[in-house]
Amino acid sequence: MSGNGKIELPLVTFALFAYNQAPFISEALDSALSQDYSPLEIVIIDDGSTDGTAEIIHAKVAEYTGPHKVKISLKDTNKGLANSVNDAIYNLSSGDWIVFAAGDDTSSNDRTSKVAALALSNLTLTLIQCGVTRVDAAGHFLGELQAPVLTLERSVQQSILGAAAAYHRPSIASFPPIGERVIREDVVLTTRALLMGSFGRLDNSLVQWRRHENNLSGRLGKGFFQRVAFSKGRFVEAHSVAISQQVSDLTHKMMQRKIGIDDGLRLLLLFTDQIRKNCRSVDFFVALENKESLNNYLFRHPLNSAFGFAFLLYIHSKERMYFAYHKLFK
Repeated sequence: MSGNGKIELPLVTFALFAYNQAPFISEALDSALSQDYSPLEIVIIDDGSTDGTAEIIHAKVAEYTGPHKVKISLKDTNKGLANSVNDAIYNLSSGDWIVFAAGDDTSSNDRTSKVAALALSNLTLTLIQCGVTRVDAAGHFLGELQAPVLTLERSVQQSILGAAAAYHRPSIASFPPIGERVIREDVVLTTRALLMGSFGRLDNSLVQWRRHENNLSGRLGKGFFQRVAFSKGRFVEAHSVAISQQVSDLTHKMMQRKIGIDDGLRLLLLFTDQIRKNCRSVDFFVALENKESLNNYLFRHPLNSAFGFAFLLYIHSKERMYFAYHKLFK
């Protein structure tokens, strides 16, 4: 509290992550630079884009004359999302809280203010997510998505949406840097934050979350087999890599005596059991990606293949029934 009796607002960092998002980056930058919270620093990281994204960032920031401090990091080569997230957390950010945003999404200008207000109302919070409005590449409405109800135990299978998340920076920075193989940083940071504090939800939809063919959420594809191969194959593989990082993080805090032995062992069993389940199911779905790999898998694992195709028939029939229902009654 300052000498005149007013509460001093904490410095917050708004971190924008970009990679090959030239069609969308200008809107994302506008929404970042127009945040109405102060004091605010804006960190913009481009991960070696080759489509002109970095040039747009440089030009936009050069024109900016507003009140916020802006830092940019334009990488010469693509080093991966984990590298950019580590840079933001450990090297470029100074805020008590760090608000994450993607270079193909937009945030309402009061997003940071609402995050800060909730954080100040409950000092145990280390993780906050707002609701999102899902839109397509052209900005057309696809639906609303509310923030989940999360606990540490649920973080084994469920995480926040990274592009709508905000983290208490000292809490997540108390862990070592994220492994370079991790692409599901939201899974890792969810657990890190919940190991250190609690979760807060903002029901407001403060982010327009764009789904298109070049982002992770858009790689489900249009064809049935393409969607299944990604959602049940590569996406689950990436989840297992993230859980491996969670296991390392949990062990780190157990060794620091920040987590009790009994609680820690219970969580370790949950994490490792989820990796076991993922490994049992992922190979068949990864094999769906091309004919040669599928033939090899069929030859090596005929029984698993039979169960896999039975599951495919089941979810395909459910999908057809779902679309038929919506066509008739919606």
